[in-house]
Amino acid sequence: MNTLDIEVNQKSDNKFTIKPLQDTLSFDKGFFLSVKAIQLLRKKNTSSVTVVGVAGPSGAGKTSLAQKIVSVLPKTVLISLDNYLDSSRQIIEENYDDYRLVDFELLRKNISDLVNNRSTELPLYDFTKSGRYAYKKVQPPESKVLLIEGIYALHEEIRDLLDLKISISGGVHFDLIKRVFRDVHRTGQQPHESIQQITETVYPMYKAFIEPDLQLAEIKIVNKFNPFSGLLNPIYILKSLNQVTIEQIHSVLVKPVTQQVARYYDIYLIPPGVKETSSTDWIRVRNADGQYSIMFSEEIKEGPFIISPRVNFVVSVNILGGLMSLGYQMVAIIHRKSTIFKDGKIIISYDELEELGQTYIQIKGYDSASVQEAGKKLGLDNNYIQKSYIELYQEKYKQQQLANTNQSNINQNNLSLGNFLNSKL
Repeated sequence: MNTLDIEVNQKSDNKFTIKPLQDTLSFDKGFFLSVKAIQLLRKKNTSSVTVVGVAGPSGAGKTSLAQKIVSVLPKTVLISLDNYLDSSRQIIEENYDDYRLVDFELLRKNISDLVNNRSTELPLYDFTKSGRYAYKKVQPPESKVLLIEGIYALHEEIRDLLDLKISISGGVHFDLIKRVFRDVHRTGQQPHESIQQITETVYPMYKAFIEPDLQLAEIKIVNKFNPFSGLLNPIYILKSLNQVTIEQIHSVLVKPVTQQVARYYDIYLIPPGVKETSSTDWIRVRNADGQYSIMFSEEIKEGPFIISPRVNFVVSVNILGGLMSLGYQMVAIIHRKSTIFKDGKIIISYDELEELGQTYIQIKGYDSASVQEAGKKLGLDNNYIQKSYIELYQEKYKQQQLANTNQSNINQNNLSLGNFLNSKL
């Protein structure tokens, strides 16, 4: 079956669903096919409301997808499971992602009312106050489409009511960072508090109770959206092996210039199930003077620049253990000594990389023109390296492996030749 072809299954005497699509879809294609599937089911289910569930981990893009669907299917009723948390139920170990906190009984009643052409009262929840504060009366959807979105939108408590199941997930730690930003904005949590909550409760709950539900979806979407876009001003970086003098650096920077020496090491982690040779989705955990920071970054390469939007959080060492318990793998540790020069606008640093055995110069700033002008004044044009330190480390590691393999083959051939000659003597 072509990815764009949607086939219908008869669910009961008067209800239909679609045959599961075999391919995992991008966000845009998934959105397109979700709308197409809903339209097809609406034609088949002429006498009733088509109920659609959109589920996925926190921050994967459920709300964005649901809102885009509503934008092209106006007068659709959208229900968010975020509003069905029941603050009267016991919260165990600060785990707000426990499915037992969801008021499925009220959710089933609301769905049943709307499907049977009755108005209903939808709850409204305030996360800053951790409680339900009002109800909103809604009428049955004129579009004949009811959309339910939330991490448990495909849960067995309501699965029998769904005509179409859609799952959406994203990169493992991109889901993590988006969840952090959501919690900071919505509940006022500090970033390190949100990360700790995620490593201790959110992802274990996801693996146990959400991920299995996602496998049952007829439409599966992987959201490659870059969560850093628009969040922070990107840092423009020019990197070179060509060395310049301290006098040259001072001549480029605007007085006064500050200078400092920093020593630290970066631990590089990759998400569960990702091969080191194919992944650039690194998480760095930096140790500087005994203090740990998680450094999320996705580098973009444009012209001579490495453009690096960054979000850094100070964390406890326990978080490193938490990430590894979730399946993150440590692939490298790189020690660095940096001599850093700043003038308030531009940063120029000498980076001595122990594992690489090289010293690099980096020019950094939030204004690309200023960074490029500094590099030109230092005579570094046409000598820039567009690779991160972990990429350079990987290259060296692979070259060493190849050299060791070649030497091993040479030794083996020499041994074989020696054995052959001895047999002839």
